[in-house]
Amino acid sequence: MRLLLLWPSGFVRVVVSGAAPERFVNLAARRGIPLWQLREEGHCIRGVMAAAHFLRIRPLARRSRCRVHVQARAGLPFVWRKVVRRPGLVAGALAALALIMTAGSTVLFVEVSGASAGHREEILAVAHRAGLRPPIPRFLLNGAALEEEVAASLPYVSWARLTFQGTLARLEVGEQELPPPPPPPTGPADVVATKPGELVYLLPLMGVARVQAGQRVVAGQVLISGVIPGRKGGEKETGPPRLVSARGVCLARVAYQAVVRLPCHEVVLRPTGRTWHGWVVLVAGKEIVLRGKVPFELYHTSRTRAVLGGRNGKPAVEVIRTTYHEVEPVTFVRTPGEAALAARDKALAEVLSQVPPGAEREVIEAEVEVRDEGATARVTAFTIEEIGRVMPR
Repeated sequence: MRLLLLWPSGFVRVVVSGAAPERFVNLAARRGIPLWQLREEGHCIRGVMAAAHFLRIRPLARRSRCRVHVQARAGLPFVWRKVVRRPGLVAGALAALALIMTAGSTVLFVEVSGASAGHREEILAVAHRAGLRPPIPRFLLNGAALEEEVAASLPYVSWARLTFQGTLARLEVGEQELPPPPPPPTGPADVVATKPGELVYLLPLMGVARVQAGQRVVAGQVLISGVIPGRKGGEKETGPPRLVSARGVCLARVAYQAVVRLPCHEVVLRPTGRTWHGWVVLVAGKEIVLRGKVPFELYHTSRTRAVLGGRNGKPAVEVIRTTYHEVEPVTFVRTPGEAALAARDKALAEVLSQVPPGAEREVIEAEVEVRDEGATARVTAFTIEEIGRVMPR
């Protein structure tokens, strides 16, 4: 145990020989230089002393007419002296340590738990848009923002939580049961357009068609009426009209468009990876600021709340943590050709995000206008989809 305590400062094993080794031990004890593990072997005495005391024993050895030999050295100072003599070994060890730390804090795999098999791909796509793109270091991920994005983008997700286990990022979600769709109306109803488009196919199964193929319609326009006129006798209608629940197939060509303008010189705000947390406690309507001034000039914020105690739905204590993410302005310089390609790709991505999953894409048209100061891309996607919806009268 004693040697373990001496290891940080170092110790030496010594052999004391000469006319009176016992006198040397007594003189050292009087000067406050203790020796441990003393053992007499013939005319010599072996023991252990602190490395710092070894430089003080020369006068004592001279007075006792003894010689002190160092048999072994141990402890942190002697180990460190050997290490610094081999800079390649030190550099290799530091590089290996940095590699292990970097690899251990880098997300390589993503797992979704708590979601049904049919929803996992969609949840992964939303998480990918929010920044969870392996491989990525953990410090570049804004976990709170990603959780909010997943919960806000998907109606069937009530909450989301991001945890890490080594190189695995586990995204846990809680799915809520959506209310069943309302039953189709049994009373009189019309089929109306849910969005504008050019009608390409109309098949009334019940009711009377109010439009025809090739006609452009607007949202809310009646496509199939649930009012069937009475039978005609001669030139006059006989009998009252019949009210039915209209049904039918209404396929239309719908256009989705996105316009993106990109300058050749663009200044964007890029995260630096540095964050700072501000804490505010609300007690009985009073605000207590625990950390004040933000050390960043430019930043984005994300906020989380925690409620402690309370009655009748009113929290007793509310803790608000605001995370400030530092950003810095970065200037992108593009040629007009590069700006045109980037604007077209960005507009195409925006258009495809607007197209419903079940729609049949017919054609995609792109127009790009290039100027010296930048480029403008206009991308239009045409789809064939069902636009009719039964609406009670």
